[in-house]
Amino acid sequence: MARQNFCLESILNKFSLAVKTSFDFESIEDLKFIQIQSKGGTEIPYSGWSTGTKQVILTMTPLFKLNTDESIILVDEPERSLYPDIQTEIINDYKSAAPKAQFFFATHSPLIASAFEPWEIVELKFNEQGTVYQEKYYKGERHVDNYFIDPRYLRWDVILMRVFDLGIEGNEKFRNRALTKAARLETVLSKLRAENQMDTFEAQKMWADYLKLATKLAWRLDGYEED
Repeated sequence: MARQNFCLESILNKFSLAVKTSFDFESIEDLKFIQIQSKGGTEIPYSGWSTGTKQVILTMTPLFKLNTDESIILVDEPERSLYPDIQTEIINDYKSAAPKAQFFFATHSPLIASAFEPWEIVELKFNEQGTVYQEKYYKGERHVDNYFIDPRYLRWDVILMRVFDLGIEGNEKFRNRALTKAARLETVLSKLRAENQMDTFEAQKMWADYLKLATKLAWRLDGYEED
């Protein structure tokens, strides 16, 4: 039980939760399953657990209680209901809980995919006839040096497009409209700078509109001055 508490404690800390180790034992229900509390000490009943908390505890607990040596463990969608920052660490958490087991993860998450070497990934797709086939990311023989895609080196949005075949980068209609507007503003602002007219009311308003649009587009403008 001590090892189970220790391992779960490190995982639950990511949810700002902790294993409850003191009980009043008011009923037999108190003995049935692990109980958790907030970091402030407030007990959280099972009915109040988030879906992500349930999924982590219910899949992790058997790994602590059972002998998993030389076992094969299947985990379906480990990313389910988890924040992205937790997704980046959850695979290591599973491996730490059962270090001598062989895991197979089924996932649609680029964050989860980026946790594996390319030869550990089997991507299954449907062809035009509706038959499942494996997409290959290597040329010639299957060898570690022959892979031309390695998710560990890619941004997560690129993984979505290269591995999961997402055809667009976002809401193209709104993004393209914003990019067009930003390009027009940049052109006018460049002309105003060249003419030393950035101090005018019109120029300052255009600069404010450009900054607001750039923020919505998540552009980095560090060190970019209007003059």
